[in-house]
Amino acid sequence: MDSKPLTRPIIVSAALCCAAVVAWCWLNADEQSPVAAMPARAETTAAPEAASTRMEKPAAMRDASTYAATRLREIKAAPDAWRDVWKWRSEFSMADTPELQREVVALARQTDPDAFLAVLPQALASADDWLRLDAARSIALLPEARLRDGVTIGVAAAAAGTRDEVMDVVAQARVPLRASLLERTLAAAPDEAMRSIALLCEQPSPESVAVLIDGLRFEDRDIRAAISDAISGIISERFEDHASAARWWTANRDHFDEDMLQTR
Repeated sequence: MDSKPLTRPIIVSAALCCAAVVAWCWLNADEQSPVAAMPARAETTAAPEAASTRMEKPAAMRDASTYAATRLREIKAAPDAWRDVWKWRSEFSMADTPELQREVVALARQTDPDAFLAVLPQALASADDWLRLDAARSIALLPEARLRDGVTIGVAAAAAGTRDEVMDVVAQARVPLRASLLERTLAAAPDEAMRSIALLCEQPSPESVAVLIDGLRFEDRDIRAAISDAISGIISERFEDHASAARWWTANRDHFDEDMLQTR
């Protein structure tokens, strides 16, 4: 039999197979190519564009040792711009070292109570132990009219040690003011609430009894029980709920003097 008629189909088939193999290799190589794996040009240019909009560190913050003096000159030159509490919060946020954060808080405290109160939550949440301690103790330097605001912010701090420092500030406040401050701390975390109850009983007054009676509104049963015990220790009456205590106090408040001594 003559094999020549079969030669051409065999050659054509072999050629097609080779072409298919070459095409597969080329496609596979293209998928694994470093060039193919690179992101599109629009993606590679996105990062520089985003970086260009990032807020730059102010010149005053480049040296913590000269920050306060530089900013003080700017504040005196344009005081209205620094009355915005959001400007102070932004200032603290841009302070990228503990040293700068301390300087910002110190300057805010020196400038205005509103400025200090604006950065106080950030300072009390700082990772810098020294800053948290200083900020908590500095609440005592606020004018009495703003002290309640500072204490309210302070007892909401995340760190228990920071809240303890704030409670120390409250404990050292003048007696006429203390009950007003303890009204805020009584509504704080359980540890601070329990300490508030003890402080309200240290030097009882009509104001402290009124704060304790309001505390009977709280949902926490342990706190309410402690408040009920405290009231009983001061006026020898026991109440389990706010309504009954408030009615009794309204009817009998005038029977006690400022030291909670019964006069009639």
